[in-house]
Amino acid sequence: MDRGTMGGVVSPLGTSTNASNGLNSASSSLLNSNSSNLNSDKFQSYSRQNEPKKLMGDDQFHKNTHTFTPNYLKREKEENAEGVTDQYFGDYSNSGEFIQLVYRDFGSVDGDVIRVYLDDDVIRGNVYLTGQYTGLIIDLIPGFNKIVIEALNQGTSGPNTAQFQVYDDKGKLITTNQWNLLTGGKATMIIVKN
Repeated sequence: MDRGTMGGVVSPLGTSTNASNGLNSASSSLLNSNSSNLNSDKFQSYSRQNEPKKLMGDDQFHKNTHTFTPNYLKREKEENAEGVTDQYFGDYSNSGEFIQLVYRDFGSVDGDVIRVYLDDDVIRGNVYLTGQYTGLIIDLIPGFNKIVIEALNQGTSGPNTAQFQVYDDKGKLITTNQWNLLTGGKATMIIVKN
C-alpha cells in the first residue's frame, strides 16, 4: 500500500509467496492438509500448569474494587422497599347486618390486581383496581368476620397500592386506610358482629 499498489499480498521476510492464491507456502500447505495428515510437531502443546500467572487474586480472576448497580435495579429495590408482605388493619365492632367494602388504586393506575377473602373463602377472584371506588357488600355473621385482601401483583410500578373504606349498613364510615403490598402480601381486618 505504501507503494501505491492495491490488492497485493505482502509476505513476511524470509517466506515465499504462492502465486496461485496469494498465501505463503506454510499456510497453504497447512490449509490443504486434512485432519488425518496433521503433523503434531507443527502445533505447540498448551498446559495451564506451565502458563505464567498474569491475573490477580487467588482464583486467577481480576478483582474489581468498584461496584456498580444499574439504575433499573436501584429503582426496583427502592419500590419494593416501600411495600410490605402483610398488613393488619385491626378489629372493629359492628351490630349491622352487612358492611360495604370499597377500594381503589390511590397511586397511578398501573394494573394492580387483588383477591378478596371472607373467612378464608374467596368472594372476589381477580379484581382490577381503577382510580374510582368500587367494592362489594359483605353480609356479617355473629362473631368474627375476617376480611383478607391479597395482592396478586404489583402492577407496572409496584407495590400494589390501594385505598379502602369500610361502611356499616347505615352508611357510617367504620375505617379507612391504605395498603402497599408486595405480590402475595395480604391486608387483613376483622369485623366483630355483636
